[in-house]
Amino acid sequence: MYQIFQYGSQFPINDSWASEYVTLYKPYLEGNLQGQDFFIPNLEHYIALQKAVHLGLYMFLEEWNPLVQMVFNNLLFSILIFGMTYVAGCLKAPFCFHRILQGLVLSVGLMPIPAENYLWGFQTAWYLYYILSALVVFCITSSKSFDLWWVLAFILSKHLKQAIVTGK
Repeated sequence: MYQIFQYGSQFPINDSWASEYVTLYKPYLEGNLQGQDFFIPNLEHYIALQKAVHLGLYMFLEEWNPLVQMVFNNLLFSILIFGMTYVAGCLKAPFCFHRILQGLVLSVGLMPIPAENYLWGFQTAWYLYYILSALVVFCITSSKSFDLWWVLAFILSKHLKQAIVTGK
């Protein structure tokens, strides 16, 4: 958080202008935002869920503030790490399995994507992708095959990459 407030910028950068202002905030302010506007790609990425989250932040704050987006991304990543740590502590598994899972949580915490993108509020889609991926794994592994949660998680896993991160 210190680095966000020390080095972050309230001024939108790079893709933020084209993908957020032109295709999201401007139509919203003009009163003609449509559902299809969320699915306008940003380069090869379809970031509809990110756009919905950012519009929610915009409506709540009544301003476009990339610093708030950065703090929100930090919160999402903290939820992911906490969730993985909590699940690791709840598992009734051999001690060595706990060590492997702790190593996995540590490796997720040290991934280059969060370290590279935490000073860019536009990267919310990655954090949502990580959380939803962890949720898919949890639902598939903790549910019986073909029950409702298992099927929903399986469907989400088939569409997660296309719907959130990349259009291919």
